[in-house]
This record gives sequence, C-alpha cells and structure tokens, in this order.
Amino acid sequence: MVEIIVHEPDQQVLELAIDLFLEVCSEVDDENFGIVVSRLISRLESSSGSVAVGLSKILKTMFWNIHRHDPVKAVECGVIPAIVNTLRSVDQEVIGQSIDTIENFCDYADCEAIATELIRSGLIQMFSDLCVRYSNDFALKMRMIWIAGRFASKMHDFPVSLVRSLVFEQLTMSVYDVNMGDSLRLFDYVSDMIQKSTNKDEMIKVFREYGIDIYTTTIVTTTAISTV
Repeated sequence: MVEIIVHEPDQQVLELAIDLFLEVCSEVDDENFGIVVSRLISRLESSSGSVAVGLSKILKTMFWNIHRHDPVKAVECGVIPAIVNTLRSVDQEVIGQSIDTIENFCDYADCEAIATELIRSGLIQMFSDLCVRYSNDFALKMRMIWIAGRFASKMHDFPVSLVRSLVFEQLTMSVYDVNMGDSLRLFDYVSDMIQKSTNKDEMIKVFREYGIDIYTTTIVTTTAISTV
C-alpha cells in the first residue's frame, strides 16, 4: 500500500490506496506513516486547483484519524505546516479550502497544541499577507480575523511580537465594525490574550495603539444609549 502511494502513476489505483490508508493509518508504523505523509505533502506542494483541494481534504482526514489515537503524533506529523503553506497559493479555491481546513481545527475543544503548531507554522503572517492581497474581500478578511482570534485566545502566553501583525490590528478595528454580539466575542478574544500573557503591560500597550480603548468606549456608549 505504501509503495503504491509513493510510486503508482495510475490515478484511480492511487486513490484507492489512499482511501485504504486513511482507514488504517493509525495502525501503520511510524516509518511508513512518515513516508506516506511526506509523499502526500510533496504532491500537495506541486499541485494546484482541484488536485490541491483534494489533497488538502485527504490530509485533514488523515490528521483527525491519527489525532483520535495519538494527538501528539498528529500535531507533529507535518500536516499543519503543509496546510498553512498552501495559503501562499495564487489560486483562491486552494486558499479557500486551506482556510476551511484551518477553521475545522478550531472546532476541537482542547486545541492549544494545534493552535501553537499553526502559529509556529506562520499562520499569523500568512493571514496578514492575505488581508493585504484581498483587502477588498470583507468576508474573507473576517473569516481570517475570527480564526486568528480564536486560536490566539486559546494559547497561553501568545507572543506579543505576533500581536503586532495586520490581522490583529484588523481584529481590533472590527470590534467596532460588526454587530454587538460579534463585537463582544472579538473583545473576549483580546481579553483572553491579555489575561493569558506573561507580558500583560506590553500586550495592553499594543492593543491600545490599535485603538481598543476608543472602540470599547464607543460600543459601551452606543449600548447605553440604545437601552434608554
């Protein structure tokens, strides 16, 4: 099966071998598992369009199949950096699937290890770059802002250096731009990041530079007026 995945040129046979591997991957020894993951990542890096989207979905399935049995192995196997790296693509379909996959990682309740690996893999810088590239795509920017905020708020001691990124400046500004319920959720992300930081003063300083005090005061004032 491993040899087929690594060397088989026939797409149909290859797909059958991958489907079988996904069912038994948790039982495969580390060496052969590593070989298959490396091969699939290599294919992903050299693919585009629907092929890259399909490979991204396969890697997501493999990640969760492994995670159920060995969370540490899943986080360390290389799938997360590979998915983050696809955000460099110029193909918006590929980017969309990658963001879907990353957002799916958010759904795991205890995901600090996943969040840490995503951040280590350069997710924040990727999102900041995409915010510039797709500056007119409000929906896409908001998706990235929500994801970045969710992951950052789950981590203990999120790096202040990464808070000095465009995506968190945009997050702070969005506290005022969205409806009240979403504003409070975004503010909760900021609050969690500050509370979990060992450098609270510097973290607060950065968010104040972004105008968090002004946005919060405006929201409180607006809420008070609307309840009168």
